[in-house]
Amino acid sequence: MKKSLVALAVLGAFAAPAMADVTISGAINVGPMFTKSTDGSASAPANSPISSGFSGAKGYSQSNLANNYSNVNISSSDDIGGGNSVVLNIQTAIGLGDTGSNFGNRNSYLGFKGEWGGLYMGTNENIYEQYMYESDPLDGAVGLGGNLSLLGTPGANTVFDVGQAGDSAGFYRRTNDTIWFSSANYGGVSFGAAYTLNAHKSSATDTLANRVISLGVQYKPDGGPFFINAAYERHDDMCGLDTITGVNAGTDCKDTGLQVGGGVTFGDVTVFARYEMLEYKANSGPTAGQVNQYERDALWAAVKLNLASGYVAAEFGKAMEGDCQRVGGAACDGKGTGATLLGLGYFHNLSKQSQIQAIISAINNGEAASYRFAGGPASFNTNPGADHRGIYLGVKHVF
Repeated sequence: MKKSLVALAVLGAFAAPAMADVTISGAINVGPMFTKSTDGSASAPANSPISSGFSGAKGYSQSNLANNYSNVNISSSDDIGGGNSVVLNIQTAIGLGDTGSNFGNRNSYLGFKGEWGGLYMGTNENIYEQYMYESDPLDGAVGLGGNLSLLGTPGANTVFDVGQAGDSAGFYRRTNDTIWFSSANYGGVSFGAAYTLNAHKSSATDTLANRVISLGVQYKPDGGPFFINAAYERHDDMCGLDTITGVNAGTDCKDTGLQVGGGVTFGDVTVFARYEMLEYKANSGPTAGQVNQYERDALWAAVKLNLASGYVAAEFGKAMEGDCQRVGGAACDGKGTGATLLGLGYFHNLSKQSQIQAIISAINNGEAASYRFAGGPASFNTNPGADHRGIYLGVKHVF
């Protein structure tokens, strides 16, 4: 009986069609995180565009296991000739702690790849977000220390706001129903574009587009000591202004993000810098006295020093106070909507696959701002005006 089963298995192996190679890889980054917030503001400044959340909530401390970007990838590539391949990647989040998804979809796609670049369909972080964390020396903006706590968000009533079905203000996003192109490297120049299909239209009378367009270009010469890049992203009918103001008013919304940045290396030291402008508009919907436009600028810089056993890095970010306007020209004052971010990290390599990480970070908010750690606890104090402090001690293992 056993011999018959072996013979059948051998015959089956010869009869089966050739299969593409499959690779399993991933990264686990987990460890204890300790955070503390101060008391929030009890009331909004005069003429503030922020109209909700001012409860004067008391600050508190928390501790948890931060999950960060822990994930597992299953990837495959099938050579179809002419230097082209069909490529597949399935990435799932792995939840080992309080923050982060438990077995949720991350960057998963099917597409074509060749010497010309790649064309993909599925779910992925758009190029606008990629440029932010690719230039962040705190392990790609990991957890509480990254620039995603300041960039890509208006710092008003939201952080890491990545929904697609409307009322979403964040510009760091992993979109579904997306088709995107990533170019090859042409003498150091590469570019990309992403377009999200209109999957959230709910009826024949639904006029909302819920669309994302993301564009970016980068110059990074091979072996060169510097890089520069720029990215633009537009959200149609996602009405981030509703989230910012706390008033459901927008019906024809155009939200845009623009960032320019780069880095330069001097020996063992690399310096990074980035500027960002976010603008939110509701072209119809808001009535007299309601906010119909909000804009905020931000500056961010970081430095990385390579050591024999790893590296140290520090960063500073400054979100400026927002500018706003109301229907009918009533006074609108963004006083207190700015914030500062400080981050410091040490990364010690135990091997080529394992690393110990230590990160401390602080956010000081204006009285009407609610910037907070993108990788913080799910129940973090969201009250405007609350300042935040955090420490992370973790282990990273790649495979």
